[in-house]
Amino acid sequence: MGRHLDLIESSLPRVIRAELDAAWTSLVEAGFSDDESEVEAVMQPLRFELEVLHPRYVRSSFLVMLASMMEAALTDIGDSWADFVDHAPFSDLPKRRDEGFIGRFARFFREELTTPLNIGEDELERMELLYGLRNKLAHNGGRPLSEEDRRKFERWGREVPGITYELNFLSFSEDFVRHTFDVVRDSLSRLVTDVRVLRDSHARESSPQA
Repeated sequence: MGRHLDLIESSLPRVIRAELDAAWTSLVEAGFSDDESEVEAVMQPLRFELEVLHPRYVRSSFLVMLASMMEAALTDIGDSWADFVDHAPFSDLPKRRDEGFIGRFARFFREELTTPLNIGEDELERMELLYGLRNKLAHNGGRPLSEEDRRKFERWGREVPGITYELNFLSFSEDFVRHTFDVVRDSLSRLVTDVRVLRDSHARESSPQA
């Protein structure tokens, strides 16, 4: 996914420049290049589409994909860990009211497995934010469907660097997307390492003595 993100971000400036150049060429060929009002009538909405809407759609899609991958990976990690210690799987843990997926995952380790979770609080907060964004982007298209949504979007726009809420839509900076990806990648990498250590330990304990 890291290569996919690099491809997305590296292609955006080229696409924007190519489309703006093509529009300018069309204006020149049509004889409107000296007509400032005609130029602005064409270029202003095109710039908005390319510089605001296009990055929003592309980055939103990446965040939805990242969140879905994160959810699947954490579910598999939780179930695998539980299996090694003869515990009911994470996927069977009932959700509490007003509890997000990441909160439930952390509670599973804290209360059910009584095992330290190798993810920091700031990382858990970013992962919980990503999961909440996924739901709003996938189901709402990044638009508020209620007054509660609107207040939440406004708070994210005020408090989270890289999130913008304007014109009734959520938008994201490249830095926000990259940082979120780094948090998910690094957190999952540590958990996978921990599961492998647990698996190897379990295998040694289960093997017959020589």
